[in-house]
Amino acid sequence: KNHGDNKAMISSRNRFLNQGYYEFLVQQCVQLLKPYNPSSMIDVGCGQGYYTQRVSETLSIWDCLGIDLSKEAIIKASKNSKTIQYVIASIASCPVMDQSYDVLLNMFAPKFIEECVRVVKDGKYLLFIDVGPNHLLEMKRELYQKVNMNQLEPIDHEKLVKIDEKLISSKAKVKRKDLQDLLAMTPYQYKTSPQSIDKFLRLQELAITFEFVIRLYQKKG
Repeated sequence: KNHGDNKAMISSRNRFLNQGYYEFLVQQCVQLLKPYNPSSMIDVGCGQGYYTQRVSETLSIWDCLGIDLSKEAIIKASKNSKTIQYVIASIASCPVMDQSYDVLLNMFAPKFIEECVRVVKDGKYLLFIDVGPNHLLEMKRELYQKVNMNQLEPIDHEKLVKIDEKLISSKAKVKRKDLQDLLAMTPYQYKTSPQSIDKFLRLQELAITFEFVIRLYQKKG
């Protein structure tokens, strides 16, 4: 059965990410992990493998696994890389042994903290990325009369020590065709009135804030 993101959503996300709007996020992740020289990585909720591939190739991590529940996403990821192992599975119960990886990457995925801690080696690292309070603020203003700020989910576990936390942002003019893909890769497409969507998709371009919170943790030995 098909679960998770569908084929249309995956295609839209793939086109949008390949335009480079989130390149600054990739570079920040690489800079945070590079000093620790990881040799293995697991990406939980990897989607079509965009971040999995960019981070692992930049850091020369060849022992790399991506897990996602979406069949369509994993098919896309597998076609994009022959060196990364991809598996269709729930990230609530990863099909890997305890303490298997140097780094766990969680990009906007649900946080099953106990499971995340289980699969990382003692003394190694977990990198969580979430949207910041102002992420897509201008887009939401176009779609809704009342705009709610994004809330950050706390991370708390007795074996995790926070090493670093960063709030990073970038503002870019997004062209009309990319606005269509951006909307299609977010839940807003299904939570917005047809009238608001039609108005939004008639914009020629829109300057949008992309904002993320990056949190790096070390697992106690």
